[in-house]
Amino acid sequence: MRIIAGKYKGKEIKTVDSKATRPTTAKVREAWASVVSGYFDFDLSGLRVLDAFAGSGALGLELLSRGAEAVIFCDKSPAAIKVLRHNLDNLGDDWALRHSQVLQRDMLHQHVPVPDLNGSLLQGSIANVTVEPGGQAYDVVILDPPYVVKPAALAHLLELPGLVSYEHASRSNYDDERIFATKTYGRIAISFLRSLF
Repeated sequence: MRIIAGKYKGKEIKTVDSKATRPTTAKVREAWASVVSGYFDFDLSGLRVLDAFAGSGALGLELLSRGAEAVIFCDKSPAAIKVLRHNLDNLGDDWALRHSQVLQRDMLHQHVPVPDLNGSLLQGSIANVTVEPGGQAYDVVILDPPYVVKPAALAHLLELPGLVSYEHASRSNYDDERIFATKTYGRIAISFLRSLF
């Protein structure tokens, strides 16, 4: 698997050797990145991204490669964390290492990591931390949890402000008034949600 476009185009992405992790195919990543890029008028510079169930980090790495300012990768699996760190090191760029962070955390049961304005992390709930007047902690939130996880268990993540990308089984018929697009690729569906306020 390789990064599709941007600064790190062609760089190899090692995948997690686990039945619990589903690597997102190049076709789906490209289509996904097109929707995300189009949402921001194809300018990802300055964007802060949370990749909440990162696995190999392929989706967050695509955005970092295409100009996102910072990506925080979270996964509960020690194997995934090891692969993520390898993939970031494999980019061979100190900038990428300074503008990303890898956290071992179970995003179903732990608070969302909140970056402060200087890029460091604060511990706590996103609900009680002010990022900037009228602002938000992340511009893009990537949710690619195990398909057995129901949307109700993800409510604290699905309700984050910004653009939320939620990958789920196409048969799940996920519905939310904030969805502005759902793309289906066989058994995979990705719903894109935006803040209503």
